[in-house]
This record gives sequence, structure tokens and C-alpha cells, in this order.
Amino acid sequence: MSAAEPDARASPHEGHCETNLDQAIAVQATKTAEGVRAVCCLPALLTDASSAQVEAVGRFGWHLGMAVQYHNDLSDLWPAEPLNRSRYGDVRRRKITPTVVACLESGHHDSGRLAEFYGGDGESAQEQLAAVADLTAWTGRHTSSATWW
Repeated sequence: MSAAEPDARASPHEGHCETNLDQAIAVQATKTAEGVRAVCCLPALLTDASSAQVEAVGRFGWHLGMAVQYHNDLSDLWPAEPLNRSRYGDVRRRKITPTVVACLESGHHDSGRLAEFYGGDGESAQEQLAAVADLTAWTGRHTSSATWW
């Protein structure tokens, strides 16, 4: 898929800075966690597992899916190794992830600059995307303990 093609899994909250943390987490749960949960439950459902065992496997799968999605979101901003995909894809699409929401709600004086970018539209140069990733890191360091992380 090229950067110009829309992502069929795109969040309805892309480019909407008023997205709250609960909404951003719900998108993650729907996008990844529920699917991983279902895949994990399938083998248990095909055996004589009890409903409690199926539920336990499902909870594990849901949390695994959330962890995978958070890793994916963070790797888009700060990859530890070269990716097989375009760097800053979520930033380029102005995707409002839980990480972005926490930074927007951090109370940091630069969170307004982050909101300007995510509330805007149009193409961004690679340098601007890198600056937004840096700004996300900077404002994220100043999140209150009341936020999700």
C-alpha cells in the first residue's frame, strides 16, 4: 500500500485531537486485541476446554493483542531496528494513538504544538515527521501519573 492509499483499518479518530484516551484504547482493542483474542480461543474451543479455560486464554490473547499494537505504535515513532515499512506512517496519517493522547493531555507546554500538527492536514516532509516524533517523546516524558502509563 502506498502512502497515498487509504488504510482500510484506519481509525475514525485520525486527525481528531478531541479523541480521549478511552476512545483511543477502544480503537486498539477493536483493531488488534479482539482478533488476537479470537485466534487464541479457537484451539481451546476445538478441544474439551472448560468455559473458564477458554475465558483465561481469551484474556491472555486480548492482552497480547494490546501489547502487540502498542509495540507497533511505538515502533512507528522510534524503531529499534530497520522496519519493512515506511517510518512515521501513523504520524503521517495523523493517527491518534493512546501514546499521542497521553502526550496531548500531558499538560506540557509543547503539547499545543503537537495538537496543531495532529489537527492539521496535508502532506508533511520527513523532517517534520521526525520533529513530531521527537516532540511526542518530549511531551510524553511529562505525562502525569494519572495517565495510563
